[in-house]
Amino acid sequence: MARKRVYGTAAEKQKAYRLRKLHECNVKPVTIFVPVDFYRKMKDDPTMLLGAFRNSESVNSTNENLSSAVDILGTLNKQGAFAKLIKADLDLLISAYTKLEEAAARFRDGSTAAKNEDVIAHSKERTGTGTKEWAERNINICLGCSHDCLYCYARNFAWRRNAIRSRADWANERVLQEKVDRGQGKKKGLTMFPSTHDITPGNLQSVTEVLGKMMAAGNKVLLVTKPHLECIESLCRTFEEYKDQILFRFTIGTLNSEVSKFWEPGAPEPAERIESLKHAFKRGFKTSVSCEPMLEGIDGILNVFKEVAPFVTDTIWIGKMNKPNLYVDRSVPANVLAIRELKDLQSDSEILRMVSIVEGTAKVEWKDSIKKVIEKNIDSLVNN
Repeated sequence: MARKRVYGTAAEKQKAYRLRKLHECNVKPVTIFVPVDFYRKMKDDPTMLLGAFRNSESVNSTNENLSSAVDILGTLNKQGAFAKLIKADLDLLISAYTKLEEAAARFRDGSTAAKNEDVIAHSKERTGTGTKEWAERNINICLGCSHDCLYCYARNFAWRRNAIRSRADWANERVLQEKVDRGQGKKKGLTMFPSTHDITPGNLQSVTEVLGKMMAAGNKVLLVTKPHLECIESLCRTFEEYKDQILFRFTIGTLNSEVSKFWEPGAPEPAERIESLKHAFKRGFKTSVSCEPMLEGIDGILNVFKEVAPFVTDTIWIGKMNKPNLYVDRSVPANVLAIRELKDLQSDSEILRMVSIVEGTAKVEWKDSIKKVIEKNIDSLVNN
């Protein structure tokens, strides 16, 4: 006589019932084999996925297995293999099949897009911080910057190593001719120019000379600037034939003129930067925007995003101010108050609100300061 099995809980009994039904349907697990190198790139750093797409062997193998899994499940369903499943399990199976089908389509689309991109748009492959998120190297030809931004990290470094006499001396921009005169050979990857100063009417001639050498050598260049319209018009005109080698990245952290003047007293106002972006875009150059540092609350930054998005062909980077307590002169009371206000406006809860609004938008990239907030609050994000 067969012994009747006794279950300790209702959950155990339900699980056993489902397993029997699956057995009756002769359903076996469908395994998707993914190459080890591809899996590691996705597991350890999802931002490297774009780079993995370029590995043709990994792409072909994963693409074939995804497609096979979709085909197998579809065929089994058509043959009525799942007819005996209870509704809850059938709903789960249909949901899984739909997601798998969507994943296969996204993978194919991502693979195709990645293969069609050139080195300029490969920012997602980079895993460093700071400028290393953007380029393999950087070039500078000036000491000091007439924009005189309060939060400038380069000024702090120059002051501490006695390259300038005082913080105020940083605004006296000086072209380092020996750097301008250097030859520029072909470099692998993307070069950021400049990173510790800006492109201004005062150094435009020297910037043009150096950029000309870089273009002639066949380099790919990321031009980062708080743009003066006259400078952008000149660069677009001069380097028209090299537009495929240039990606402009314009820093726009606010649309508010007063806020901009406080933090970036010598830089162009936001309206001029927007006009510069539109000009480069209309002339057919690759364009991107850096909203780092964000100079307002989240709603202000969302307004910047809406304003610039139609004229951006590449990416919009969003990031908080880098170490304001270290780089901003706190001997000035107004600066201390401004730092405190900015921290309140960009609290973790506000950052997460911004992330929830624009996360997944194709052009948005988070700088490491935003990633840290996301990582710190990942549990709450998942639970919500």
